[in-house]
Amino acid sequence: MNFLKKYSIYLFLLLTVVTLLLTLLPAKSLASTKLFDYDKLGHFALFFAWTLSFGLTAFFKQWNRFTHLSVVLAASLIFGLAIEILQRWAPIGRSFEWSDWVADALGSLVAILILFLLRKNELGQSNSTVITEKKLN
Repeated sequence: MNFLKKYSIYLFLLLTVVTLLLTLLPAKSLASTKLFDYDKLGHFALFFAWTLSFGLTAFFKQWNRFTHLSVVLAASLIFGLAIEILQRWAPIGRSFEWSDWVADALGSLVAILILFLLRKNELGQSNSTVITEKKLN
C-alpha cells in the first residue's frame, strides 16, 4: 500500500495521458486493433481505472476539497463528456456518442463504489484504533 500511496499521483497522470491518447487519436489509427472491437468495455475500463486512480490520489494526498467522492465522480463525468465533445468537433474521424459516455459513467460509478467501501473500511479501522487507545488510557 505504501508504494501505491507514494506513486498514486504518477499513476493518475499516466492514466490521464493514456485515456486522452486512446480517445482522441484518429479513429483509423485504432480501428485495426482487435482490442477496439469491444469499444464500450474499453470506455468502461478506462474510466474505471481513471476514476479509481484519481480517488486514491485524492485520498492519499489528502486533498481536502477533492476527497469527497461526489467531486471525484463529477470530475470523471465532466472529463468523459469533454472527451466526447472533443471527438465531435476535432477533425480526428470520431463522433460524439452518448453510449460511450454512459459506459464512461458506469466505469466511474463502479470505481466510486469501490472507493466508498475502501474509505468506509479505512474510517472503521481509524475509529477502532481511537477507541482501543482510549480504553488503554
